[in-house]
Amino acid sequence: MINSHAVPTPKLLIKDHKKPLKNGDPSVRLVVPGRNLCAGFPNVGYRGLKKILADLGVNYSKHTIIQAKDVARLVDKLLINKGDHTIASIDAVCMYPSITFQMVRIAVYYFLEKGDRELADEEKDKVERCLEFIEFGMGHTLLQFEDKYYEYYGGVDVEERGLTIGGFESAWLADLVVAFLFESLEHMFQDCPLFGCYRDDELAIFKKKLTEEEIISWLEDFQEACNELLNSDKLQFTMTIWEAGSESRQLTEKIDICADETFSFLDLEFLWDDTNHLIYQVHLKENQKLKYLNHGSNHPKACFKAIATGVMKRLTNLTSVTAATADKKLDELYPKHAAALRQARLGPKEYPTLAEMAKKIEEEEKDMMDKKKRRNQYKRQTFFPMACHYNLEKPVSKIIQDARTEHGLKYLRTSMAYHKFSNMTELFQSDLNKKVMNNVISVDYENIDCNCTPKLHNSKGQCICGGACNTTTAIYQVTCTTCEA
Repeated sequence: MINSHAVPTPKLLIKDHKKPLKNGDPSVRLVVPGRNLCAGFPNVGYRGLKKILADLGVNYSKHTIIQAKDVARLVDKLLINKGDHTIASIDAVCMYPSITFQMVRIAVYYFLEKGDRELADEEKDKVERCLEFIEFGMGHTLLQFEDKYYEYYGGVDVEERGLTIGGFESAWLADLVVAFLFESLEHMFQDCPLFGCYRDDELAIFKKKLTEEEIISWLEDFQEACNELLNSDKLQFTMTIWEAGSESRQLTEKIDICADETFSFLDLEFLWDDTNHLIYQVHLKENQKLKYLNHGSNHPKACFKAIATGVMKRLTNLTSVTAATADKKLDELYPKHAAALRQARLGPKEYPTLAEMAKKIEEEEKDMMDKKKRRNQYKRQTFFPMACHYNLEKPVSKIIQDARTEHGLKYLRTSMAYHKFSNMTELFQSDLNKKVMNNVISVDYENIDCNCTPKLHNSKGQCICGGACNTTTAIYQVTCTTCEA
């Protein structure tokens, strides 16, 4: 990207798949391409910082939500009750443009101090160089999204410039800054059994019923603490409190009360069951159209098979298994998803029930854990291959174990690997290959006459390899100096 010398050229795209505006003009979008000369530098910079933090053993994802499935599993464990908890969604307003280079620098040095060891001088130089690369890229952004429009950004101080929407480095750096805030302000979430951040969406479940005054006070304290940590008031937060069955209203300029029967976060939709316990299901946005890969496209069968399986797994992972849903089939619970699969001719002949699919996923995850455990064991094992049976007094494995004990080789973890013998198909295939390749000789494997220079000859003027110095396939004999085998 840097060598391309490409200059960022903004493009105005016409969204012809949308209806024209009321005045007849087409719907448009301004796009600033990311693949340009300037964007290459922060791309290098953030990758360098990521590598340095990994080498230091820094866990900066402590409060980062990886995917909605993780939230769902925590909700299952916590048994959240309607009367004893307050569920809030915290949103960062215009997150990327609001996170400045100054904030990025603060977050980077905060996490560098969390490492298992001190930074070496060479590593400190690399950190500064990476930050310079990021600063250069952010400093040469000509257009920046502000409020609702893109504006010229050329005259703004580099320290106050925000991350570009769509930049290679923006997502990781934004996550790092928010992770820094959440880790620094853990004391404000001490009453929260569940809190975390995913990009600009944060979720906090308080283990008590907060009053309106307590909600207003908490957000004010949180915003003030963030401003102090970042030395800036540019990154602002709003809050939505879920109070199902009450009245939807705006509590303050930054706080809304949502009275809907459901409350969405990422791909999840929360709701209360008959016993006032928190459960969840898959969230679909308004006017969302579901489309899957058409069966007539040029893809392998395994790809088509994986789509239906993946959709059913996702629906199961994001749905609470209750008495009301356990025995229902997935196409009954989610008819729109089933219709989309059916339209693409990818749906199964018969859908499993939610309980059946949940049990299947649990078994697969258990098998996966067992395989992972076995792989970890294999790293420390020494395999002894056996292809023949010898008439020995005791099994070969027992002989090896006795030798290990006798010589104190406690580090040696033995495992026998028995070869299978060729079956009839393999024997015929091997015989066929021999007949086909009979008298077919590869020139690459033919021996070449000796062409040693006189310097490599022995005292008698003969080749030290006996004329076999250019043998293409050689078998070497090595004699053990201990046992002479």
